Amino acid sequence: MLANFSTLFRAAKIKDETTKMRYLYNAANRSTKEFLYDKNINNWVLAVRELQRQEQWIESMDNMNRKYVNENLTTENRFTKNQTSAKYDKYNYKTQQIT
Repeated sequence: MLANFSTLFRAAKIKDETTKMRYLYNAANRSTKEFLYDKNINNWVLAVRELQRQEQWIESMDNMNRKYVNENLTTENRFTKNQTSAKYDKYNYKTQQIT
């Protein structure tokens, strides 16, 4: 209980919102059970959990973007300037059939 209030008092001194949330996020990771059973700081727990969810979502999106970018870079590097990339092959094939 005292650890929770001391972390809250320390967090209240921090002016920047992001560093405050980071501090509470780390404190929640250290003592999750204490945070869970304390009803006075339930809002802080919910905020920290929401931050954890957002971070996981951002991480997954970053991983997806990295994977997509890496795949596109490797496919584009494979083709020379004269050749078309795989994206436009089907459109070129259709136009070749029409003419």
